[in-house]
Amino acid sequence: MVRRQVPLSRRLRAHAGQIVNVGIWSGAALLSMVLYVVGAPETGTRAVAVVRHHPVYVPTSGRLASISVAPGQRVEAGAELGVVEVPGLAQELAAAQAELMAIQAEYGMEGADLARRFVKDSDSAHARWLSARVNLESRRAELVALDMDLSRLETPGAAVPQADIDLARARRDAARAEIAARSDEVAALERAYVQARSRGGGADAVLEARVTSASAMVDALRARAEASVLRAQASGTVTGRVPSAGTWLQAGIPAVTLTEATTQEAVVYVSPSLARQLEQGAVASLVGERGDRYDARIAMIGPAVEPVPLQQLSDLATPEWGIPVTLTVADAILTPGEALTVEF
Repeated sequence: MVRRQVPLSRRLRAHAGQIVNVGIWSGAALLSMVLYVVGAPETGTRAVAVVRHHPVYVPTSGRLASISVAPGQRVEAGAELGVVEVPGLAQELAAAQAELMAIQAEYGMEGADLARRFVKDSDSAHARWLSARVNLESRRAELVALDMDLSRLETPGAAVPQADIDLARARRDAARAEIAARSDEVAALERAYVQARSRGGGADAVLEARVTSASAMVDALRARAEASVLRAQASGTVTGRVPSAGTWLQAGIPAVTLTEATTQEAVVYVSPSLARQLEQGAVASLVGERGDRYDARIAMIGPAVEPVPLQQLSDLATPEWGIPVTLTVADAILTPGEALTVEF
């Protein structure tokens, strides 16, 4: 068999379309890499005053029993925004309060009735103490996991949204408060058990320990009820959608969002080459659209390149990338969303 040699020019013409496609895609990939490395142009010094949002998270899943704010309403820090009704919590609190009142009433017993009550308490003191210890250790294990999660989020350079850090910190603080209350309960039950197993222990001492334990349980349930009240962590204006009363809310989901009316921070996106020349704490200037000049300092330089927001693009038709640089002003108040020019 004789193989026919096909000229190179003919082979190139036959595969011209494939060669063109490969060239186009290779050029696009190379351009993307250049844009990523170079980042935003050096002239991109358009800054925007930070719009600070404060989401109010739901601590525990439940039904929204009441809501006392509306979109556009101004609220102060600490104000009550609404109440989440946790299923079964009200009944648990009522039962714990009733048990506490019943134990306190037993102080009025005398003679044989008190002795019989002491024997009954001695039989169950050990079981109550062990059960409380198991619950306490379980909550402590959960607290360790929450602490580790918060530490991971707060790691320098992690670039984690502040809202996620605030939520993790709120969950950690709530767990700490509950553990403190449960620790008091376990200590009281332990004293009751020690008194019950001691021949010299008296009924009065056991009842006193039970009162302390029941009081600690009531305090823990009251703390959970207080945590179900939605409060503003900062002053601001209610923005976005507000759920209506009766809505089921999931734990960890923002129920209301507050937006600050003023700010002292602005963010500008710069190229990696310019970012390497900047230092945290260095002095800069911000110039408003009407020529107002503000003295500023670099508060934070972002750890990585990010897409530049639409509001800060020099050309709306061309995507840009840059490293975010946060600047703060000490002697001025900026309007969130205000456009500024940065001079380093």
